[in-house]
Amino acid sequence: MQLTHLFSSIASTKAVTAIFLTAGLVAAIDTVLPLGPKSWSGGTVKAGELDPNAAPNNNGSAGKTVTASIKNTIDPPVDITDLTVSVKNGTATVLKIDQTGNTNNKDELNMTTPLSGGSSGTKNPLTNSIAGNATRGYQIEGVKADGSGKNIEFWVTPSVAATISGSSVSMNSTPTYKLDEMTYLIASGVAEAVHGDLLIPIVNYDEGKGLSAIAGSAAIPSLPNATINSVHIFDANWNPKAGSSVAVNGLDYTISGFTPFPPSEGGFIVVRFSEAPGGAGSVIRNTITAEFSAIE
Repeated sequence: MQLTHLFSSIASTKAVTAIFLTAGLVAAIDTVLPLGPKSWSGGTVKAGELDPNAAPNNNGSAGKTVTASIKNTIDPPVDITDLTVSVKNGTATVLKIDQTGNTNNKDELNMTTPLSGGSSGTKNPLTNSIAGNATRGYQIEGVKADGSGKNIEFWVTPSVAATISGSSVSMNSTPTYKLDEMTYLIASGVAEAVHGDLLIPIVNYDEGKGLSAIAGSAAIPSLPNATINSVHIFDANWNPKAGSSVAVNGLDYTISGFTPFPPSEGGFIVVRFSEAPGGAGSVIRNTITAEFSAIE
């Protein structure tokens, strides 16, 4: 779920810029423009929008600084190990991410221009991971409009890492699939593919049956010849689900034979591909169909 903070009008004095957001009036001193907090439950989060007049592309201008924060609310909980921030319809120069709750210590990197335009920066790994339900601040410096007249957009893509078959694997995540037999038997999601592998969080929302099998299908628009190398399923503590049987055909896969997830419990599916689509603007699409069985 994404809430866009839209800057609707700008009024300036020598020292103060007043910014009107849909949520209310926020005052910013000099060049600092706050976007506010956002929650991450998987996928890519739109952190907000900025009126281009608030960050004009003037010759010699150093640009504006935008501040924001991200809260890790994915379910089941998993640590965010690296963070990508992208700017669309504008550019930026530097990304700074708080290392902890102490804002004096920051991870800092220069932002670059991907093929899709704008600016993007990935800090991998973060000095300190962002644990479940924790919040981390960040700031984007040198923000300027691109002259198109469109609102400048800010997007955040968290990533996670896990040990898969003895190797550390970095992945991007779809939103959590909350599955039940009557209303959410089929679910779809999209992940920006900063990395080449995919994490799919799943939770059994059925009140009376166990989640006992999964059929999935992935698509990578930028790599039409890609196939799946392997698929893995884990419980919420990253223990492999005993007894699981996996079958793969191209970009389709099935998982069965594992002990069913009881109601309100979940875990993770990891899909590894033959080619890595990683890069700002690349996406992986995934659809799964769940099967349920009586609880013994």
